[in-house]
Amino acid sequence: MAFGNVLIIAAVFLLILSFFMFSKQWKGLLIIFGGLFSSLIQDTAKTPEGARAIFNEKIDEVEREYAKASDILRKYSGKLKISEENLKNLKLKISGIEKKCEQLVKVGSISDANILAEQREELLIEERNKKEEIEKLRPMVVEVETICSNKQKQLKALKAKSKEIISGLELNKQMSDMYDDFDELKRTSQTDKLLESIEDEYSESKQKAIGAKIIHENRIEIKSRRAMETAQKLTGNSYIEELQRKYKK
Repeated sequence: MAFGNVLIIAAVFLLILSFFMFSKQWKGLLIIFGGLFSSLIQDTAKTPEGARAIFNEKIDEVEREYAKASDILRKYSGKLKISEENLKNLKLKISGIEKKCEQLVKVGSISDANILAEQREELLIEERNKKEEIEKLRPMVVEVETICSNKQKQLKALKAKSKEIISGLELNKQMSDMYDDFDELKRTSQTDKLLESIEDEYSESKQKAIGAKIIHENRIEIKSRRAMETAQKLTGNSYIEELQRKYKK
């Protein structure tokens, strides 16, 4: 059964059970059925199809996490870079205003120098705030970079492990099926047993036929020997009778 079908059946199953979740007499059954469902999921996960589905689900999960971390990294890295550029520009502005203030004071234009000095104070506050912002952003960017790197490594290792385990499960299943086929081929069928019985009967009947032939041949030999003996006796008697006639005895 495909892993997706198992999940659908499980969802329907849990939906039905949810109606009885708050009933005391059904709590025990719910625990039992929950254990059976967990066992079913574990058994399914041991198949190549089930393992592939679970690995794909985990890979999708890590890919989503990696994509989210990458988006956060791009956002805060960009913000850090902009803040650093702004800080650099603020320092240039402050430096330029300080030079102008010095020039105005030198020529005695104190009122104009005071105006620039106020601007300088505002820029210094902005510079201080920007520095604090950068100090907060930098560790955040470093942390997100670490998360991205770890997620990337996890994703790479997960894909390699998925390929290794699924290939191993498929190979093990193929080998198991192959050995099952071997056992089936080696297994003696009913027809084989009948053939063996026929061969045994043939061998036994052949031996009987040979034995009967030998007995038959032995009987012919005995009869032939007796006939020869009788013939010899007859020959001997004729010879004696001939002598008796010759000598009139």
